[in-house]
Amino acid sequence: MSFLPFFVITLGAATGALLTRRRPRVSLLVGFIGLSLAFVTALAIRPGETLVIGEGAIVTNGYGRLFLVLGTGSGLLVSIIGLATSWQRNVPAAILASLGWTGLALALPDPLTAVAATVAGGLAGIFVTLVAPIDERGVEVGARELRAVAVAGSLALIAIIGLGPAPAPNSVGAGPNAGASGAIGLAYLAIVVAVALRFGVIPFHAWAGRLSQSAPDAALPLLLAWAPAGFAVVALAGIGSSFAGSGGSLGLERGLVVALGAVGLLFGTFAVWIQDDLEHVVGYSIAQDAGFVILAFATPGPETWQPARTWILVFALAKTALAAWALVLRTTHGTRRIDHLHGWARRSPVLGVAFVLLILATIGWPGSTSWAARLDLVGWSVTDPLRTLVILAALSSLLYYGKLAGIGLRVPGDEVGGRPVARMRWPRSLQPPASAAERVDERAGEEVDGDGTTEEPVRPARPGRTGDRIARTAEVVTVARQSLARGRRLVGQLGHTWHVNRSLIASLLVLVLASAAFLGAAGWLGIPDAAGEAPPAATSQLSP
Repeated sequence: MSFLPFFVITLGAATGALLTRRRPRVSLLVGFIGLSLAFVTALAIRPGETLVIGEGAIVTNGYGRLFLVLGTGSGLLVSIIGLATSWQRNVPAAILASLGWTGLALALPDPLTAVAATVAGGLAGIFVTLVAPIDERGVEVGARELRAVAVAGSLALIAIIGLGPAPAPNSVGAGPNAGASGAIGLAYLAIVVAVALRFGVIPFHAWAGRLSQSAPDAALPLLLAWAPAGFAVVALAGIGSSFAGSGGSLGLERGLVVALGAVGLLFGTFAVWIQDDLEHVVGYSIAQDAGFVILAFATPGPETWQPARTWILVFALAKTALAAWALVLRTTHGTRRIDHLHGWARRSPVLGVAFVLLILATIGWPGSTSWAARLDLVGWSVTDPLRTLVILAALSSLLYYGKLAGIGLRVPGDEVGGRPVARMRWPRSLQPPASAAERVDERAGEEVDGDGTTEEPVRPARPGRTGDRIARTAEVVTVARQSLARGRRLVGQLGHTWHVNRSLIASLLVLVLASAAFLGAAGWLGIPDAAGEAPPAATSQLSP
């Protein structure tokens, strides 16, 4: 199957979910069905297919397919976790629209068009603010995301336009616009700054920190991880062949990029350490580990595609698990303050296991895929003795992970957040309320007897063929009403089970996300093989 069905389903379901947002349950159903179908169609994409549209083409590849499979799968799980904790009706629609445009960008051979598609995918994240009535918080989230996406996208587009097409192989010249080394260096730095801005890498972290505090918790993986990840993949592929062989003429610029990545890794740890709430921990942790993505741009060429794109996928999965872990932990314990979470691992062992898995997925271990990718990115960008310092800065994230683990292993006190914790309860159900029309439909089915059959007045039998037809019709109607009543009772029982056990269900889903990130870090999801393929944008530039 080509990419086109995935694109149609994602944008169509996103549009349907937004158009029906005045009926929350209908919008929710459309969003979840859309995410499920998008996941299935992403699995069905066959790499290597080319769909020619006019003068352009859409080229599917293994990495783009894997990106969409993991993105839609994790988005579906995060949406279910959000439904159980802090539900936000537009999260499924935003995930669908953003991944639809990002998937198109990953399949476009033209770098300029691909970057434009990632900008459209980033703007789709603003859907999470479109909740009536529009309040100050929603406007704040939308304005910050809009500024970051617009500025970063504009920088990348201008830089790629300025670079022009790459030279053909074996052609004379050091690269595009040969001789204009100053223009090449400025374009190079513009693209790196654009990527750093999208991720919120220090010193471009202010907007990301405020966004993590004000945006819906379930939307953080999309806004801070998956959408910027797609932008980084396209930008890396778009400039990879353009700058190949230009490393000697970009010594100063490469040094600035290495400094930006190293500063992000080191000061990112400090930024996370001083935070006192879970949302800021998630936001600044994403910004810190995105420093490795910046280091990938320090050696702009095909040699860094495999480790860089491997790390980007593992990074997105691990940070999705971290955001989901923080969301469920906050809802379970009724507080976002870290100093009020003493003994969280003792009270929530499932979340404790998930936390260990996501740490291993993020940092890796000797021999793992994530560990090798991080070392390769550092090795390609700097040499000793700076290499040792950058590696130590990368491992400094163990400090704040150890801090959170130490708080979780403490003996729980009598109170958490000023409240007794003898019996910790989740808040009342956060499922979307029924609209007026849905409440009328529910009341219409309430008057049933004990076995689920409605009381019908006794009518005298009519002799002849007409009477038999009326009797059979009445039996069919009665059976249909009984089935409808049983279905409503089943839905009610499922809703009750969901309400009672949603804390456990959400914790188990976090464990699933953390396990997927762990498997990706171990190389068991096929990430290294897919990351080793040349992206369509780079392939088109390298062809004569």
